[in-house]
Amino acid sequence: MGCGSAPQRHHPAQPSLTSAHRQLVFGASSLPANFNPLTPQGATRATRQTMAQIWPSPFIITPQFSPTINYAFVSSAELVSVNPETIVYQINPKAKWSDGVPISVDDFIYNWHAQSGDPSYRDVGGMPYSVNSTLGYSDIASIVGSNNGKQVKVIFKSPFSDWESLFDPLVPAHVAQKYGWNSGFTTYNPAIEVSGGPYEISSVSSQQVVLSVNPNYWGTPPQIDQVILRLDPNADQYANQLATDQIQVVETPGEVNVLQQIDGLANVAQPVQLTPTLGFEELDFNQNDPTLAKLLIRQAIANYTDRNALIAAGPGQMALSGPIPQEDDNHIYVPAQSGQYQPNGSAYDSPHPNLAARQLVQAGYVQGSDNMWHADTKTGPVLSFSLLADESDPILEAVAETFVSQMKASGIEVNLVNQSATQIDNSLLSGSWQLALVTQHSSPFPASFATIYSDPQLLAPTSNTTTSSASIQSGQSTTTTSAASGSTGKPLNYFGYNNTLVDQLFSKAITNPDLFDASEDYNMIDTQLWSDMVSLPIYEDLEIVANTMDVNGVLANPSNSTIFWNLNQWTMTTDLRKQGK
Repeated sequence: MGCGSAPQRHHPAQPSLTSAHRQLVFGASSLPANFNPLTPQGATRATRQTMAQIWPSPFIITPQFSPTINYAFVSSAELVSVNPETIVYQINPKAKWSDGVPISVDDFIYNWHAQSGDPSYRDVGGMPYSVNSTLGYSDIASIVGSNNGKQVKVIFKSPFSDWESLFDPLVPAHVAQKYGWNSGFTTYNPAIEVSGGPYEISSVSSQQVVLSVNPNYWGTPPQIDQVILRLDPNADQYANQLATDQIQVVETPGEVNVLQQIDGLANVAQPVQLTPTLGFEELDFNQNDPTLAKLLIRQAIANYTDRNALIAAGPGQMALSGPIPQEDDNHIYVPAQSGQYQPNGSAYDSPHPNLAARQLVQAGYVQGSDNMWHADTKTGPVLSFSLLADESDPILEAVAETFVSQMKASGIEVNLVNQSATQIDNSLLSGSWQLALVTQHSSPFPASFATIYSDPQLLAPTSNTTTSSASIQSGQSTTTTSAASGSTGKPLNYFGYNNTLVDQLFSKAITNPDLFDASEDYNMIDTQLWSDMVSLPIYEDLEIVANTMDVNGVLANPSNSTIFWNLNQWTMTTDLRKQGK
């Protein structure tokens, strides 16, 4: 069970198309601060959207969350050996950057070095590379080229099951080596933001980024000449802007008022796409807090929580037909990942107040005549926590307020602290928090969760062999003194959590070339996370995607490939758009 049962909306048939090229305006909630999505500053949805059709990737993630070969860039990408694991890419012989430099093995080698975590490789000025993750790249032993650099052989020193996630995207080596990986892409410069895809960046301002057809692209040219990503952070304005043709496409988190405003517009393709995403909301516990370090306390809070009521107060408002979203019972997979998702947290599908009360008593708390839980005696300190929640999200605000009410009725005081998403990230990193409503993001490549729930140092490959099932023993949950952070500077294992079984299972899953077998390991990890109550997943997020009737081919895609995953195939039927309309 889970949010996978939420209504999934589909596009009706659209009008026949002409071959005329058009201009399209996309309502962007934010614009890139760095055009390199593989840096911490560039690790945003906005950067991914902008660069989706500019820097190439060997694989594209479809709306079904399946990696599909990007045949315009590589004619093949194959696992040719498992011992040692070896991948061979055949680059399109015509593939070149927009400045004429061929795309070759040199680009693959540079991207590997930059993200390998090897301190002997340095950025411009001798600085260490600032990257989002070294996962997978640190497992590579060598990359060699042949056929004039168009055949790329990647040999691993330790198996990496999610190899299809690598080189996404490919940063142009000849540019980054000159201007820098870390800071070279922070501003727009035609000589720096060269393209290896159907579009190129033609202009950038504080209000918009303009993509135009790359005249040097070797493949089939796109049907839409120009795509304008116009800064438009106020989702309440989308309906009016769509109705008046100021914008033609929007993608925004599911909010009931926005859906009600857009749903039924005469010039908008109906029904509006309302689809599950790879994001999910969860209640996080800081185990560095002395009270929340106690498993019984975390379990009691979870047993007092009525997740169905939280969903009804928040995302349940989005359901126009069919059942409302249900609980998300997995920390690794979301319900939309039907082939891998297992409801390992179903024991928490309903609240268990009597069990929660027994757990608090066992933890040394006493319920006073005021109904509140007190430490040691009925007049001792009240069991009290602060809760961080995103003040800009009305759905999360409703969820947070409902949770506070549930805890108060159960005798636990929770004080709501509204912060921006950035402030919450900073609080998680600093360790200055107790409870937090956090948007977590799943992935078609679950190895990425190792940096969240495990000690990254324990995942460093030491040999070419995988961890055998027989060698994994039941681990003990322990807490660390501070949240771990990796080279990204972002909070990784910010829970203060470590479990040897989880570490070993991640090591086994990451090096397992059998993806089906690996999913069993990831679900074993999830089962342990529920036992340790690291966090309480609540529901899978929904998103709204809407487009005017004259635009065809728009399909929601919450993966890193973004809604622009097939932008080069979009078409329009109306007259030419006017710049700045």
